[in-house]
Amino acid sequence: HFDTFMNSYKTVLRSASLKSQTLVLGPEYALASRQQFPEYLHGLGLRGTGIEIGVYEGEFAASFISRWQGQSYHGVDPHDVYENVLHSLPLKSEPRWHFHQKRDYQILDEFEDQSLDYVYIDSVHTYKWVSTTIEKWIKKIRPGGMISGHDFCCADHANYENEKKGASAYPLVAKHIKHIPSCGIYKCLNGYCDNKDKPRLGNLKIGFSGVVQAVLEAAERHERSVAFTLEGVNPGWGTGNPSWWFIV
Repeated sequence: HFDTFMNSYKTVLRSASLKSQTLVLGPEYALASRQQFPEYLHGLGLRGTGIEIGVYEGEFAASFISRWQGQSYHGVDPHDVYENVLHSLPLKSEPRWHFHQKRDYQILDEFEDQSLDYVYIDSVHTYKWVSTTIEKWIKKIRPGGMISGHDFCCADHANYENEKKGASAYPLVAKHIKHIPSCGIYKCLNGYCDNKDKPRLGNLKIGFSGVVQAVLEAAERHERSVAFTLEGVNPGWGTGNPSWWFIV
């Protein structure tokens, strides 16, 4: 299944007509979860330098670097990732890991243009911040590299946030709402619940229309198609929100 997906996705990326006509790729091009990103990067021959913007307690960073064969992986966050000993312990003993306790724009100049293989954005989830972050860091990614990020989903009710904030606020979200995954509801997986979600179990998740709008604008600007992961769609794939990505 993964090889078929890779071949199909590469075919889409090679097609200029599909790039311009299909802004959001359908579920047939989706990965089950962001946990498959390392394997996907290997399939694209991306084993150089990656960076995760917004590492929180380091849980995803530790999982990612344990399976990615890249040369170096940088994490940036204004908070100390090592405060959570359980999640960050694997990172302390990983020689390829480099943590920067700063804002991402403070380390931007430490990387040459077109030098990175992979960027993952999971920091401030607002339209303005995501839009600015994408445009700052996409210049640092080499041709054929991957830019990606978290929370590519809208509230469960179609057009909910557009109706609340005004349809003109996020026109690309309104246009492609049928193709954008839902954030779903707060739930547990195999008995595990995130502490911050326990009081909200069973309730509809908030949507991230601002994030989605920023991503779609960037993809349209760079003539790329956006693919996403399927967390929350199938309980076996995790309870988190979907991630997005496209190839530079």
